[in-house]
Amino acid sequence: MNQFIASAASEKMASVLTLDFLKSEALKGKRSDFETYLSMVPNGPAQVGDEREQ
Repeated sequence: MNQFIASAASEKMASVLTLDFLKSEALKGKRSDFETYLSMVPNGPAQVGDEREQ
């Protein structure tokens, strides 16, 4: 039982730390950098398997 509780607690802690990390990384991002890289992506149809379901 103790191992189950320890495992559940560590899993929860890992998810919280991951969320905190992603939030801090997102704050470092710049919209202008995103737009620059996005503009480099060719405009065309999705590859087979990457289509958007409607």
